Amino acid sequence: MQIYIINQQKKIPVNKKAIKTIVLGALEILSRVRNITLPTNKKNFSNRIKNILAGELTVLYVNNRVIEELNYRFLRKRCSTDVLCFDLSGGGRFIADIVISTEKAQENSQLFKTRPAWEAELYLIHGILHLLGFKDRNKKERIRMQRKAVSILNKIHS
Repeated sequence: MQIYIINQQKKIPVNKKAIKTIVLGALEILSRVRNITLPTNKKNFSNRIKNILAGELTVLYVNNRVIEELNYRFLRKRCSTDVLCFDLSGGGRFIADIVISTEKAQENSQLFKTRPAWEAELYLIHGILHLLGFKDRNKKERIRMQRKAVSILNKIHS
């Protein structure tokens, strides 16, 4: 898997090796899932993970202004957000971008009494879950995704 990391901000230090470890760790943990509700059947989910592992992922760290511009440009929402995902796959090859707002990570770290880097890592896993087909369109889905992301991040750090 090719993982590209682009840092366009100065709020949170970006450790490229740690980010790659989190991406690969999350995919490894998800490849062994047994008892969670998957967005598709187990075979399709496993194939999606294999496609991701054979593809390219770019992780882009930006400020609120940039993510707000992207959010409006692609989703027509006039607000900043914590993470955006773009599946750009085509021709049988997986290619995707995950865009993370480090300003939002700082804001939320104060709100939830966590570290900004931990929040950014959580957003990264949240993005991976989206790329695997998980949705967060309603409160129930958002809670399920949040719990799964926290669980994965805790496993990676243990």
